[in-house]
Amino acid sequence: VTEAQQKVNTMRILLVMISLMVVGASGCNNPTPPDQVAQDVAAAQQKAAAKIEQARQDAAKNAADAAQQAAESPKNLKNSDAQGTFDLAIAKAEGQHNVALEKCLALAGEAQRVCKDQADAHYDLAKDYAKAALASQKQ
Repeated sequence: VTEAQQKVNTMRILLVMISLMVVGASGCNNPTPPDQVAQDVAAAQQKAAAKIEQARQDAAKNAADAAQQAAESPKNLKNSDAQGTFDLAIAKAEGQHNVALEKCLALAGEAQRVCKDQADAHYDLAKDYAKAALASQKQ
């Protein structure tokens, strides 16, 4: 994955994150008290950060392993990089989805349902994008 591709991927992920934050701020059955929502959002953000860091570490380890095997098959290195990028994108999407769902709990009734539906749609879109990127990068 080139640096330019990584920047594009990062920008797309940031766009999804911003969209999710807007959805969460705009307002979804019975609302959860704001202090509880804040705690739950913070916990979800911490958990997401930990998962993302673990995905980064795993991708780095897999890339190092693939680099050792690159002499035998250069294709392994490219596929390992693609898989690492995919795993990281999925970890970020899951984290963003969980944070967005926690924010939806601050809303009530129909607004909460709409918020959750939008969060799910953004999550599905992020997963589909990651899968498409993986397929296009693998040989």
